[in-house]
Amino acid sequence: MFSYCVILVLAISKASSVIYGGSYKLSSTLELSDSDSNPVGYQITAAAKIQQINPQLLLVKLEGIKLHFATKKLPNANFKESKSTLDSIESTPFFVEISDGIVKHLYSSSDDDPSILSIKKGLASLLQFQTKSSEGRENDLSGTCDVKYEVIDNLQVNKLKSNCQTAKESNLWGGNVVSSRSSEINLESGNKLLSVVSKEEHVLKPSLSDFDIHILSKMELIYEADYASKNSLGNDINKVISNAEKEFGHKYTAHNLSPEVSNTKQKKITNKFSGVVKDNLKALNEKEFGTKTSAIAALNILSAAKEASYDDIYKTLKSKSSKKIRGQLVDILGGVQTEESHKAAMKFLNLTSDNYNLDLCERYLWALSISPAYEKTIIQDLLQLSQKEISDLKLYETLIQTVSSMIRKYSENTKDNELLEKAIELFSEKLKNCKKDDDVCHRIYLKSFKNVASPRALNFILEYALNGSPSVGMRAMRALWSLGKNSWNEEVIKTCERILLTNGSYDSSAKTIALDILLESNPTDLVLAKILSVLRQKGNLKETKEYLLQRLVQISEKNKSFEKQVKSILSSEGLNHYNYLAQGGLSTAFERRFMEQGFLSTTQEVMSGILKQGYVHVNLEDNDTVHTVFTLGLFSNGLGSFISSDDASGDSDVVNAGLELTVNGVEFRPFVFFEGNGELMGHVFSGTGSTLTPAYQAVLLLEDDLVKIPLAIGQIVDIRFSSVASVDLSGKIEISLWGRTADSLVQNRAGIIKRVGATVASPFIRCEIEHDITAEPQLSLTSYTEFYDKMALCLQLQQPETVVEYTSNKHESILGTKQKVKKSRSTKTKVPGKSYALNSKNNEMCNVLHPSS
Repeated sequence: MFSYCVILVLAISKASSVIYGGSYKLSSTLELSDSDSNPVGYQITAAAKIQQINPQLLLVKLEGIKLHFATKKLPNANFKESKSTLDSIESTPFFVEISDGIVKHLYSSSDDDPSILSIKKGLASLLQFQTKSSEGRENDLSGTCDVKYEVIDNLQVNKLKSNCQTAKESNLWGGNVVSSRSSEINLESGNKLLSVVSKEEHVLKPSLSDFDIHILSKMELIYEADYASKNSLGNDINKVISNAEKEFGHKYTAHNLSPEVSNTKQKKITNKFSGVVKDNLKALNEKEFGTKTSAIAALNILSAAKEASYDDIYKTLKSKSSKKIRGQLVDILGGVQTEESHKAAMKFLNLTSDNYNLDLCERYLWALSISPAYEKTIIQDLLQLSQKEISDLKLYETLIQTVSSMIRKYSENTKDNELLEKAIELFSEKLKNCKKDDDVCHRIYLKSFKNVASPRALNFILEYALNGSPSVGMRAMRALWSLGKNSWNEEVIKTCERILLTNGSYDSSAKTIALDILLESNPTDLVLAKILSVLRQKGNLKETKEYLLQRLVQISEKNKSFEKQVKSILSSEGLNHYNYLAQGGLSTAFERRFMEQGFLSTTQEVMSGILKQGYVHVNLEDNDTVHTVFTLGLFSNGLGSFISSDDASGDSDVVNAGLELTVNGVEFRPFVFFEGNGELMGHVFSGTGSTLTPAYQAVLLLEDDLVKIPLAIGQIVDIRFSSVASVDLSGKIEISLWGRTADSLVQNRAGIIKRVGATVASPFIRCEIEHDITAEPQLSLTSYTEFYDKMALCLQLQQPETVVEYTSNKHESILGTKQKVKKSRSTKTKVPGKSYALNSKNNEMCNVLHPSS
């Protein structure tokens, strides 16, 4: 048997009586598994012969290092000895310096292969322990950890590690990692080392899924027999190293037990961007929007785009074969956000010229704003571009909203406010220069404050909320809402009270937002009494009062103490009777749960029988935090005159309607269906809005996160979480002035893939486990309005049946050989379709418009 020799020197505390010496069996095991009992992994074994040269030095020889492989024929982590590159790698002696049981330095040959060096570090890490009960912080291959030692009968030491931190940390929004690390050290009478067994387990628990991934590593050093060595290299550490360099012919380099930031070297195989795009051309066709086929293809291309060169990306964009999917490609490049991808995309799009494609430019900018990435150089480039003259108002507005949303992500994640301060200064100055009657100008910069969502802009927002025109004030109130509860100080509360309680002058939508802020700010009895006093106000406030009553019910369903508070004030203020609690309006607000960790919330503000402002929010819950991942908004102004003679106080005379989207907290520019009476009547008579028409189609990178966890066996496990959605949002509307009806449909389809994977890549073996969750959910919102005799509005929110597919793939291969293992399984779950029961009033209206036969 070919043998390998390793000299391991450890300095031990002068007070320590641990005796190192003998022949030991060494094993290092890794397993990656999920819910089944068929993991992938490997095991390394060797004979370790240890001689204690002096109180500070140990000499160790490793013989017969072998790799063991888990094949399909050997399930349940039973390993079989296999050929590998370890068989041909030379192992050279190394030395380690230790003080008080802590490894200080490890001196290894500069020519050591990374795979051998990782084994040496793992073995050295096993021998770092204390022999007395104590607690503290230590640094080893797991990073810097809290360590607790518990001594049992002076012969056994239990070691627990927790709160380990490495030099590079990442957040994993799509799930959390639960880790446990422990060691058991056994000593013979006389403190001779008998065994060290180190175990650690990391469980990745993805959100919205029950498919956990388990990473188990174990390292054992077990005494077998006595061992006597004839090596004599001296006593002083420096002299030992000098003698070893002469005897073994190698130069020694100092190492410590800190984990490596990156994995050990392994040849990286990256497919060309152009080739991956070519393989996925059909799957990215526009007919596939809203399907999992499109989402999976986009995720495959995303992986290639991260490593792609500028030339590869640019040539692919220019290629004739990519012409029909260029929109999808710029979606993907906006999600990737590397310097190479941005440089190629900007040259291809040519935003500053007269020869640009508005649709492609906007899609790239939208993708940048939604992406979880936040590259500072890209933000600086766009911020500089936003200060140039751009004649196309749609493109300019999209650019401003992209810059503001990217700066928010950057400042939140880096705590660097330099770009934030520059942006707020720029937008504030632009806002001041808006002409008084330029509603679009005010909208652009107030919406930028909404996307930035920084309290630094609070004073500007309050000024325009109080003193702007009705439409400008409404925009300012939406920006105020986006700042969140932590920014709603006493001044904000007073501003909202003034807007809510003042008759006239303020837009009704501004009043409802003020109402929402007051209700969500944990109001005192005094503030809540002021809110409820709206029920006594005179004037055309029926819908505002109805909205208030609906919101009270919505919040009370989740908060019983709030419900008790409301009932008490209604009673004490004399408001607890029919005249105040039966307003008869059509406005509504409610929540409905569509999955265990997700719910829909909607608010519908009706004015003169027409939906003035309505929102459907898709919310996901992560512990106690609610993330609104998607918001669909519909708005209209000035349409009340077509069906009613009532004067909606404080509302704009502008006739328009449109759609607003917010994705991951980023609000896009509005999609306007028509502007003015002329365009409206043109749609009515031509019927152009009566066919289902795409309003927004894109492939979106929702999450892309990487966490590196160093293992005590000397390897690094990469945990990656990625989510991509292919979205198709379409709508139609039919208006009949003769039949006095108006029907609309908004249909949202999405193909979604969520991929969670764990990979360990060493120079001799690669192990990987990957979970895919795919689905094609749909949600449709239909409204039926009749204003022939009495006003009637029926809303129907429907979710068709959805099939959720879970796929698990496990791969393992020994590098340099043909030995590979692939294990796959797949399951499907049907989620029944449903029609959501909204509220009793809506049910009554639907029964009027659609009586059962």
